Amino acid sequence: MTRLHTFGTGALLVLALILFSAVAEPLGQAPIVVGPGGGGGGGGTGDVTVVNSSPIGMNISEVGGAAVVTAVEECGHITTVSTNAVNCKNSSGAFYGIWAVNTTATTAYLRRYDAAGAPTCSSATGVKGAAIPIPANTVGPLVLIFPLPTTHTTGIAFCVTGGGTTTDNTSAVAGIYLGVFYK
Repeated sequence: MTRLHTFGTGALLVLALILFSAVAEPLGQAPIVVGPGGGGGGGGTGDVTVVNSSPIGMNISEVGGAAVVTAVEECGHITTVSTNAVNCKNSSGAFYGIWAVNTTATTAYLRRYDAAGAPTCSSATGVKGAAIPIPANTVGPLVLIFPLPTTHTTGIAFCVTGGGTTTDNTSAVAGIYLGVFYK
């Protein structure tokens, strides 16, 4: 059993998307379960316990009190007042998840793109799936791991905007810290 330790004394809200429950159980794999860790792990009141790791080789472990996800790369970004068009990988790959801490009172939205360069945020070309809301700071951090990754044939890119529609070109606020996990 692994503990993910959070920092600070605020409550932690972890959103976990389990897409593979129906597939994983016949394969003998239990889904990833995230729940309160009881606060006794030394990481403050926001400890979280991860009960199992992903069946695709993403292992979550603890190193020096910090959670480490192995077998993937991370593309980090701090938003500015813009559409935050970012390219993480300019060749085919897979999107595994996101972590985000929004220090503002405004919700923002991350859109994933299958693109070899920085995407055009006002275009729906290459958009992969629905926008992922990044909750305002009153909700808590976002941790979203896709046990079954989405494939990108051209590249892995994203935009962070102020609206969640496919072609939204509204600038997001500055002060959202995030990382995209990919391979």
